[in-house]
Amino acid sequence: MQLKQRAEIVRRGLSAGYWTLSEAVAWADGIVEAEIQPPIQVIEVSLASRRGVDDAIAQLQSFTDGIAADDLLRETVANMQAILQSDPTRARAIAQTLHGMALQGIFPSQADLPELYTVAYAFDPEEATWAPSGAEALAYLFEVLDKLHRALSPAL
Repeated sequence: MQLKQRAEIVRRGLSAGYWTLSEAVAWADGIVEAEIQPPIQVIEVSLASRRGVDDAIAQLQSFTDGIAADDLLRETVANMQAILQSDPTRARAIAQTLHGMALQGIFPSQADLPELYTVAYAFDPEEATWAPSGAEALAYLFEVLDKLHRALSPAL
């Protein structure tokens, strides 16, 4: 995956709240260490712990400007799956992000699953007509992410 594409996935996660600022800074630090001439915006993200999330998002946005939203859908979903696997406490932010993406019409028709419109409610008991336990809601989110990832995968 190209650096700009990876940066866009980091920006999306940071904007939606399922990436933390410290994770974005660590990612940028790794790029700064590995590249002979890292992009200035990545260096700025590496230093963003002093300036905050909004500055990191702005730096990443200026670096990734021009990347089409649907170019990275599959990678974005895979990133959500990995983050959810490593830290289930981020489930609500991921579910809300999926719901928002569905409402914005971001997903192509084969991936426009009905579950995308309801998954956030599994984590918001005041809005839900169905109130699963925490474990049930988490399992449901994993199922939705898996279905979405498969729907976005190219046919063999």
